[in-house]
Amino acid sequence: MGTRAPRTWIAVIALTTLLTGCGSAVEQQTAPGEIGGSVDYGYWGNPSRAERVAAVVEGFRSVHPGTRVSSQVGAYQSYIERLTVRAAGRDLPCVTSMQSTFFAPYATQGALLPLDDLIADGSIDVSDIPEDVLESGMAEGRQFMIPTGSYVRPVAYNADLLASTGVGPPPPGWDWAGYEQWLRAIDARLPEGVYATEIEGSNLMSLFSFVASHDQEFFDDDGLGFPPELLREWFAMWEGLTRDGVSVPASMIPDQTNNMESTPMARGVAVAGTKDIPHLTIHERVLQSSGLGDEVAWATNPVAVPGASGNVIGSNGLAISADCDNVATSAAFIDYFANDPAAISAYQSDNGVVPGSRSQQVLLDDADTPEGVQRSVRVLRELSEDSDIASMTYPQGIQILTGELRRLFEDIAFGRTDIDTAVESFYAEARQALS
Repeated sequence: MGTRAPRTWIAVIALTTLLTGCGSAVEQQTAPGEIGGSVDYGYWGNPSRAERVAAVVEGFRSVHPGTRVSSQVGAYQSYIERLTVRAAGRDLPCVTSMQSTFFAPYATQGALLPLDDLIADGSIDVSDIPEDVLESGMAEGRQFMIPTGSYVRPVAYNADLLASTGVGPPPPGWDWAGYEQWLRAIDARLPEGVYATEIEGSNLMSLFSFVASHDQEFFDDDGLGFPPELLREWFAMWEGLTRDGVSVPASMIPDQTNNMESTPMARGVAVAGTKDIPHLTIHERVLQSSGLGDEVAWATNPVAVPGASGNVIGSNGLAISADCDNVATSAAFIDYFANDPAAISAYQSDNGVVPGSRSQQVLLDDADTPEGVQRSVRVLRELSEDSDIASMTYPQGIQILTGELRRLFEDIAFGRTDIDTAVESFYAEARQALS
């Protein structure tokens, strides 16, 4: 490693340092009190999401007259960056949007309120949230975030482009050898400049799927919980697919993380790639508008060990600031957001698929729910009913690994390092980041 720390590592150091004054995770000292007065609600999103949030807020006010919810919205990256500053200044909104991949530092360093007492006394109802999803909002054995939207990344593919190759869709219960064979068969029948797949070797969520499909834990108390041989196997598979031109070139990796309209798959340059469930419909619409395909289909992630699942679930959700002066109203707002049919219909799973079966049925029964949203619900429900979901709790420091995996795979693909060195570097970085 060089002497200059990555920006994400600096951010986590800063967060840990700035929150030290908050002490360990706080305990709720008093009863929730009466619902009323004002609270702030901070979240990330765009104008479309802001309209849906406004409808939810209006519905909450109709149920609880006299309350006021002031919304504060920002773009995703700026929202995350500002969380650190606001937490340090003890200025988090009473209701703060969080994600399972980054909430842990705020929970463990005392910036968020444990919600267990509010759940126990019925202020927040979690009975409709599956246990494996609810766990994604826990840290140190306590609940800090109520999941309101779930995301899973199955394998997506341009069904029309695939059909043009004469290769069939992925078979049920396929394994990683079958996955690679499928991609190579597609590649052999594609015109020049079109590739079988986007690159997953640099994608941490895809690596999560690979590890989970081997029935291995990604994290343990000491850092990474899976053996280095698995990461070596992962790098080798994707280095080979990239070298042989089965995947898009490594120079296209940045295209995979920009807006969805410009991904290789959306531009008809790649047949397949992993996508969050709601992104299936978005990619489908982009392809349709360009005349590059009519259907984006999906398949469950390959499985290495029978009974395991490679479909790792994450969640977005709501938390309460440890410094909130109106816990009762904040809890009531979270409960309304997560459970009330009017709120479910108004929000339309705009930030992940609503996880509860009752809430999902509200969207399926509502004629005003867009078909894309209904499709997302059906996909998640199918995975849940098949018990084809793997849960994961993300520790503090996980953000660092996202950039590190991408950097290391790019170094491999461009010949700047070898696989063994990359594996050693990833484990060394993980030990430092997760300690």
